[in-house]
Amino acid sequence: MTLPGATTFRMNAATDVGTITTSFPVRVIRSGTGATANGEVGAAPQATLTLRANAGSISLKRSSQVSFLMPHQESGATP
Repeated sequence: MTLPGATTFRMNAATDVGTITTSFPVRVIRSGTGATANGEVGAAPQATLTLRANAGSISLKRSSQVSFLMPHQESGATP
């Protein structure tokens, strides 16, 4: 999964069998065949991202691209 670089969130991730890799500054703890990752990204996050895999790895990347959403425009409308 790739998220915008300026995103703020709480992360709760776990896998029973697999690894967790992330480019966000959260602590990843490996235990036996699995891993957990928990932490806050950014200042005062209001969203929580929960990722869970029973058998498989979790990858969370920070996007280096900046994208802008344009407001919806009606047909024939002038900006």
